[in-house]
Amino acid sequence: MRLDNWLIRARFCKTRAHAWKIMSGPGFRLNGRIVSKAHTRVDIDDIIIMYLGPNLFEITISFLPDRRGSPSEARTWYHCIDLHTEADKNP
Repeated sequence: MRLDNWLIRARFCKTRAHAWKIMSGPGFRLNGRIVSKAHTRVDIDDIIIMYLGPNLFEITISFLPDRRGSPSEARTWYHCIDLHTEADKNP
């Protein structure tokens, strides 16, 4: 499955353009590598590190959906390994 499509279906973004903006932003990694193409393939157990606003997410893909799901359903398609928020920087 394409990385941009997975980000949309898992509800991290609404459009492919927004998915590309996230992927090309600072700190985005797929399995420790910088992503240079939106059509990069992802699979189960791949690890994504990305910034969404001030929050840094580290997630593992656990399901490859064939459609965009509800928010509660989409949350079951990945496991959050780590989450760093802006509050973590300023205790």
